[in-house]
Amino acid sequence: MKEWTSQMTKEAMGEEQAKEKATSSEESAVSEKSTASCEYLLDVRKLLCPLPVIRVQEKIKSLSTGDTLVVLATDPGVLHDIPAWCRIHGHKVLNTQQNTKEIQIKIAPFLHIK
Repeated sequence: MKEWTSQMTKEAMGEEQAKEKATSSEESAVSEKSTASCEYLLDVRKLLCPLPVIRVQEKIKSLSTGDTLVVLATDPGVLHDIPAWCRIHGHKVLNTQQNTKEIQIKIAPFLHIK
């Protein structure tokens, strides 16, 4: 009888350890997902100065480390205004593209540790 009880205790402990491992691996998977970088699109087409810069400022506040923001605009003033705003606030303009209809600016935000 003691052997059977001892065996059951070992099996129960094994199940608890398996549950703990499963929980810890789920937690690490969640933390990996939360540190994954994302690219966000901000459409400010047809908005004029200063609204594109204001919208960029609002959106960057919601981003995480490693995220990037792609801004689509039609106001040619953003080619100067957004890079200037980024320099002042420590953000990095990764690239700027312009075609006949719209402008695309890709930004890597600098996020202050809170």
